[in-house]
Amino acid sequence: MTAHEDFALWRIMKGYFYGCVTAAIVLLIFLLLLSGYFSESTDRPTGSIFAVFIVTIVLVFFAYALSILPVTFILITAEMFHIQHWIFYTLSGAVIGFGVTRVIDDQVYTLFDLVSFMSSGALAGLVYWHIAGRDAGRGRWPRF
Repeated sequence: MTAHEDFALWRIMKGYFYGCVTAAIVLLIFLLLLSGYFSESTDRPTGSIFAVFIVTIVLVFFAYALSILPVTFILITAEMFHIQHWIFYTLSGAVIGFGVTRVIDDQVYTLFDLVSFMSSGALAGLVYWHIAGRDAGRGRWPRF
């Protein structure tokens, strides 16, 4: 364990960052499936890998912006009550993914939209648990 990893705040920020990256990658995969990117009949331009990279970066910021408030509430609760079970983080991520679909627009969504956002949130929660949630309630908080 390095000097920074024993601080709870560092562990939480690292887990949240990797959770958002995971959510962005899962959403990107769903977007590419929806657009037919993986089909053999699609003729892809040479710059498509760069475009996929840019879309991934945009999706990471999208995940950050839309999930910061509910995630903060959930993580503070988990730290206070020492909740370390993976099911809590996975279900919380799925609920946040469902909530994000309601924040974007009030229209009726297809099952594909709900599955993509809820699964990206669930996998982000699972990644957060793997990095930081297993140690919820442990570690030191920095003194200011």
